[in-house]
Amino acid sequence: MENHLTAVESKQIMVLASRFAANTRRGIAAQRPRFKKPEDPDFSAEPDD
Repeated sequence: MENHLTAVESKQIMVLASRFAANTRRGIAAQRPRFKKPEDPDFSAEPDD
């Protein structure tokens, strides 16, 4: 007994896999710590000689 997927079934599987991958990426991104931007250096200060 062979199991052949139709074009519609194959497309549905691809859509579900794509949604799963997108949700996984979003979940991983939400778990990462967010780093603050470092303060800009003060170039107007006198250089240390």
